[in-house]
Amino acid sequence: MTNKPHVSSTSHRLNLEVRDIVQSHAELKNTIQAVHNTMKAVKTRLKSTAVLRNLTELVSVLDNDTGWSSKVGLLKRFTEIREQLIQASEHEDADIFVNSTPSFARKATRFYEMLSEIDVVTRAMQTKGRTLVEYREDLDVLIEAVDSDNKNSASRLYGCKLGTEYISRNSRIKHSTLFEAGVAKIQSNRKHDLSEDELAAVQHVRVDSNEETREKGPNTNDRMALR
Repeated sequence: MTNKPHVSSTSHRLNLEVRDIVQSHAELKNTIQAVHNTMKAVKTRLKSTAVLRNLTELVSVLDNDTGWSSKVGLLKRFTEIREQLIQASEHEDADIFVNSTPSFARKATRFYEMLSEIDVVTRAMQTKGRTLVEYREDLDVLIEAVDSDNKNSASRLYGCKLGTEYISRNSRIKHSTLFEAGVAKIQSNRKHDLSEDELAAVQHVRVDSNEETREKGPNTNDRMALR
């Protein structure tokens, strides 16, 4: 373990925030569990799998505990093959229970749309070459969007209860906010704006520059690497 200042994984922090949404939102949690049970019944029973295969080329998918994006994929697939699942459940060789009510279908679609809006941010964070500044901007935009749209019934984020304990600028997860702010300033070519405390926090960061970079002066994009 190191005592050096650090910034915890942005994707991990967002994952924790979404986990809390699911755990605290009973209707969302129950909807995901019901869809997962239906998909599992298809995936783990050969006859049920065969029946569904005769109705669609799309296969069932499951939720998993390693990443919340699997919940988006689960709900998306349910909306895609709901009619075929209902048909399969009526077949004598299949052992599947599907909640076929229109109200459940609407809930599954609404929750899929809500989570997919957050998943856009998650996927953006997985893009190579992005900076800490861009990660922070992604989270700030998401927080603002949820805050402004969660009471708008026409928005895909309607009813979203995304918290900010993990993803706010002053997250409760143990990491150095001074280090995060300092690195962000360095990556946006604002080293001259570093406070004394931020400068101290980023001392273990090495800024590598080639001869051409040094000739261009302090406004050049420096490459940073952790020691």
